[in-house]
Amino acid sequence: MPAIGRKKRRKTVCIVGLGGLGSSTSSIMASGDSADIVLIDDDMVELTNLQRQVLYAEEDVGKSKAAVAKERLLDINPGISIRSNAVRLVKENIDLLRSDLILDCTDNLETRHLINRYAAERGIPWVYCSVAGSYGFAKAITADTACIECILKGKDQPESLGTSGVLSTAVLLAASVQCRLAYDLLLGKKPADELIHFDSWSQEMTKVQTRKDPGCGVCGR
Repeated sequence: MPAIGRKKRRKTVCIVGLGGLGSSTSSIMASGDSADIVLIDDDMVELTNLQRQVLYAEEDVGKSKAAVAKERLLDINPGISIRSNAVRLVKENIDLLRSDLILDCTDNLETRHLINRYAAERGIPWVYCSVAGSYGFAKAITADTACIECILKGKDQPESLGTSGVLSTAVLLAASVQCRLAYDLLLGKKPADELIHFDSWSQEMTKVQTRKDPGCGVCGR
């Protein structure tokens, strides 16, 4: 069939985690109309979430974040397709990640490693992002860059949401950085192999060069 007149397939972005970072990131991605969206999160909305989780309101307390997020994102852009999964990402349902791009908006290392391994095995680009206090980290990861295992080498992630509050300004900055990296990947641009560190309090941003580990047990095989 000739390419002329054939409808181009829309890309799909999978967003894992719909807390502060995930609600802001998904809002940006939905309004950008760049791809259809898959949502994954098993949490319920809590009153303490509302300070930094922009998709939810007080009347949503006790409801599924995935279900509420889908409704709000369709209000933003009814022209996109959204699949909502109110489940925790585990090995048994890992194929929910099947997409053109994965955006990591989680707050735990176990899920992050699941994403890292799945993406490496299937050659799916993804964007790591995390926030703690006033600062955060972000990195675009493809088959040609260092993965999270290359960087951490078995150590814990540098931030801990359990011991640090999160500023709403840091969440919004993190979402902006993550979505910019996401847009570049969706456009087919080759990302720099670097870890971005940003701080909304000091308004500083630094980039640390990273290198793929040929002996990495995840992406070096």
